[in-house]
Amino acid sequence: MAVTPLSFGSVNDAINDIFFDGRFSAQPVYLSMDNGMRSEFAERFGIDPNTAESAICDSVRPTLARAGDPYARYALDTRIWKRSGMRRPPPFSALLFSLAYAAELMEAEGDFANSNYYYRLSQVTGIERDILKRYRNSPEPLWLALNDWLVANNHLLGRPTARPMSSTWRYVGWSISQAIVRASDRDLFHDLFEGFGFSGSEAISKRDMVHYLANWMLTSRPNARLKNAWSKRELRERVAEAAIAELASWNSGSGTTIAGTQARATRLSLLANLVPRLAGPVLELHLGHLGEEASPATLVNEVGSFQIANDEFGNFATISPSPFLAGDAALGQLHAFKQIGSARRLEWQPRLVVPFAKPEQGALWVEATRVGFGVQHLLLVRDTGRLPKMVESYLMKAASRLPTIATAGKLKGLPAGWILYGDVQISRTDIHPDSYDLECLVPFGEGSVLDFQGGLQLLPSFYHSKSSPVARLAVPAGPARLEAAAPVAEGTIASTPSAGKEVELRLGSNMGEALVLRGYEGEELVEETEVFFRDADNPTPLHRDGRGQLEYASILSTGKPAFTPSVAVRGMSVAGEVTHPGKVDQGSGEPAAVLPEGGAVEDVQDATYSRAVEQHVAREACIENGYHVWRFPMIPADTPRGTPVEGRCTSCSQSLVIVYRQRKKVLPAAALAARIPLPPMPLPTNDDTHPVDHDLLLDALSFFGSGSWSKFVALLDALTTEPQFARQVAEEYAALGLVDVELRPGSSAIRSWSVPAPAINFFGDRQAFLSGFRSGDLVQQLQQAVVDAGGKLSSAPQGGGPSALFFEGIDDSVLRTAIDGIHDPHGRQVAINVQPALSIAGACLAMPPLEQSLVPVSIGRARNLQQFNPQSAHWKDVEGVRGNGCYRWNEGSQAYAYVGADGTAKGGPYQITKLLAARASRMRLHAYDASKHAFRSTLGCEPPGLLSRALVACSGRLPARDRGITIHTSVTPEVGLATMKVLYGEV
Repeated sequence: MAVTPLSFGSVNDAINDIFFDGRFSAQPVYLSMDNGMRSEFAERFGIDPNTAESAICDSVRPTLARAGDPYARYALDTRIWKRSGMRRPPPFSALLFSLAYAAELMEAEGDFANSNYYYRLSQVTGIERDILKRYRNSPEPLWLALNDWLVANNHLLGRPTARPMSSTWRYVGWSISQAIVRASDRDLFHDLFEGFGFSGSEAISKRDMVHYLANWMLTSRPNARLKNAWSKRELRERVAEAAIAELASWNSGSGTTIAGTQARATRLSLLANLVPRLAGPVLELHLGHLGEEASPATLVNEVGSFQIANDEFGNFATISPSPFLAGDAALGQLHAFKQIGSARRLEWQPRLVVPFAKPEQGALWVEATRVGFGVQHLLLVRDTGRLPKMVESYLMKAASRLPTIATAGKLKGLPAGWILYGDVQISRTDIHPDSYDLECLVPFGEGSVLDFQGGLQLLPSFYHSKSSPVARLAVPAGPARLEAAAPVAEGTIASTPSAGKEVELRLGSNMGEALVLRGYEGEELVEETEVFFRDADNPTPLHRDGRGQLEYASILSTGKPAFTPSVAVRGMSVAGEVTHPGKVDQGSGEPAAVLPEGGAVEDVQDATYSRAVEQHVAREACIENGYHVWRFPMIPADTPRGTPVEGRCTSCSQSLVIVYRQRKKVLPAAALAARIPLPPMPLPTNDDTHPVDHDLLLDALSFFGSGSWSKFVALLDALTTEPQFARQVAEEYAALGLVDVELRPGSSAIRSWSVPAPAINFFGDRQAFLSGFRSGDLVQQLQQAVVDAGGKLSSAPQGGGPSALFFEGIDDSVLRTAIDGIHDPHGRQVAINVQPALSIAGACLAMPPLEQSLVPVSIGRARNLQQFNPQSAHWKDVEGVRGNGCYRWNEGSQAYAYVGADGTAKGGPYQITKLLAARASRMRLHAYDASKHAFRSTLGCEPPGLLSRALVACSGRLPARDRGITIHTSVTPEVGLATMKVLYGEV
């Protein structure tokens, strides 16, 4: 009985959902299925997973013309799709998958040839080979359209991988590029990652990965298919791309090794954070991994209980309390954890020399397996024996410049017995230290480096059009030259003269929305990459199903509560039935109320570890001595250069993979005779002479539309030298109605954010302000419409946030007509809200009480426990919990809790825990003065969430600060007293 083929439309939708749903965000996406994808496809249609590919090809066959161009239908569909703006997924994905599958069948035989490809394609499509060859160029526009669509979505649905590869395979190459590394083969790379000690947090370039792969391909681990692909030089970069993509997902610890199916332990990385503080810079050391935990996880080891979450650094999940707060001893200890309720294990091994590199985004320094050629690093080195002298002597010969140095006495947080070296950049690979302990300081290969410095990076390869980077090319010999050209047009837009081993080229959006950068050493092309420029005028498309667009159902946070809310708030807009606060007497309020003066905005404590853990740490002998005792197997004389060789320390059993180099130039012993004084490391300070460009930050946030906390932190880190005030910035943006935020229950930690639709909000007589999404083109359209209607749009700077945009001299009815038809780039009409402050205050009255946001916590025996004094509005150190009140502590992440009269501790945002302490003491931290229309708060105790937004909506401005008091102005009695009612009950 014949099986009815699946319909092409349903199959094409399934292919789009599997490959382009965002799971490959910023990663290369190949049209090749692994077992998980096959099962996903098969479950959707109720078929056997082993028949998934054939079912897809069978659905494509009836769509191909039997006379003339087989792909004629697709050419027409593609033109219509492109004219409509490519807003939906491609209508030809199933066809391209079938073309790639034919290449996969050919590649499985190891026979890369045009004739073999068309033989396989004929089997897949049912079209004669001669016809397929005659129309071999027809699919090319489809591959180009797929790449254009992925670029238009800013690589958030995947990075393009289809390309012709060479003139020999001009047309066949598009399909072959998808099949070089089959999805089912990618698990083989796990052995490479294990063997070279990767953690998954490394930023590995294609150039460096090629060196690792070259060594790995000499082993028996890769299969014949991979080795065959690797034997062809033109395919090696594609293999490297696939390995890098697999490394990013392998980081989660869910992968398996080639030898079996047991999940490996997640390799943790050491994270270094240089924090500017008023009392001087501090070095923080944390354990974590790149990526996001779905939710905070509980870990245990022989010492006690820990948590791993993204609360502190967003794009890195870190362990709290940080084990390294116990002092230098913890840096010499193996740290192993097990996750409660899971078989997952996490491990970190101590090292004598720890290189750090910066990831593409963020201010952290992340532990690297070894240094890369021409890339800047930090080095953390054990200060014992001859080790520092050996490190410095090697750097004098192999580094491009003199490194800087910081010691424990000069840098707070640097453990005793350790040295931190900065500005380490290795420029020679022909010199090797005479100690395997320094093997991590030798790059695998010497090659060119093309990287970017400065600018606001939105995504890998994407920069903000108003904050462009400087491209830097470093080559081993020189002369170096950089050229920038348009992706399709011929000719050079900008270039540098050939000079030395390093050159720099300032990029800019004035050169175009996309640039191809080519780096030359002499006349040889050694580097080529593409760079894109974006801003909020061309934002990332919103999720079609509305995912990511948050709304408030409670005062503190967006999210889905256990109850069905009667009202919801997005930005300054309120949906649902709201009972507005009734009219009140203008003389109401407390004009004479005296509030305690806060010392500063709520700061972050220096993290301190508990005493109980410190008693258990014991440094390994090798870390104590400053050297390992390495033993390697006998290496036969005919061993090929570049072969990986694994050794083991006979003292601590730590393993080390080296690369066999045959003869090597060893640093002579005489070079160790004396240490040259090194300049001190420049350290960050609070004297920020480059304040945050908040208009640029808002444009970047609007470009994304929504995102995780890690994305917010990464964007802010690129614009400031003070990475510790990200939550304060987010709270102020939320108060202005520029972002909506989701908090982790029971804390101030932000999980995610979204930018609401643009809205014009009236707060007075013919006065309004703009909130939500903002872009340059949208503001220009609004300005022209307002001026034409007889009004005015003005901009006013405001500290702590983007410029305030005010509409004046026009009422809401006239403005509504004037802006009719003006939409943001997402097609959303600009909304108009009349008296949003009153609506938001009414919504707060209808929402659950603030104390319902707290969750039970355990304070434990935190060493740096402090209690909040409502009378003085200051924190004081305490040895333990002393009755009811608000407490805070930091064992790697800042935590707050309110302890009730019954001794029960509940955690939550600092504003709520302080408020409950004030209530219990019959104190007020807030007051409303109706005669002056002023709402005053003790500094560091401002109303949280939507309450703050309601107060800001009265004027469109952030509050002022004066001698320990925060003051919101122009607050109407209805809003002011409604806020007091939410905070203190009946007033």
